[in-house]
Amino acid sequence: MAKTDRIDAELLCEFGKVMRPQTVTAAKLEQEHLRELESQRRHLTRLLVMELNRGARISDACVQRLNRRLIKQIKEQIEQLDLLIKGHIDQSRELSQSSRHSSLYRDKMQEEQPN
Repeated sequence: MAKTDRIDAELLCEFGKVMRPQTVTAAKLEQEHLRELESQRRHLTRLLVMELNRGARISDACVQRLNRRLIKQIKEQIEQLDLLIKGHIDQSRELSQSSRHSSLYRDKMQEEQPN
């Protein structure tokens, strides 16, 4: 049985020349992870506003309790995401050194939080 390391290397080299695959850096992965966390937070914030508005129009006591419970769960998830986002920024050397991410995060979290 022949060793295929040289053949594999040539095949991979040819693939790279033809396909020109995009490189993925650790920084790109960190930014993508942060985008996903922030996207989920935005979604939950919108959902919270919708449920708060809906709750103001509910007259049935059982549905009001369910709505309050859902609002509480959404708020808890937003808090969890805030911790995950902060932890992700703090752990990422690139993101934590970027004052843009840190200050944008703080400002965004304060303005997006409904009463």
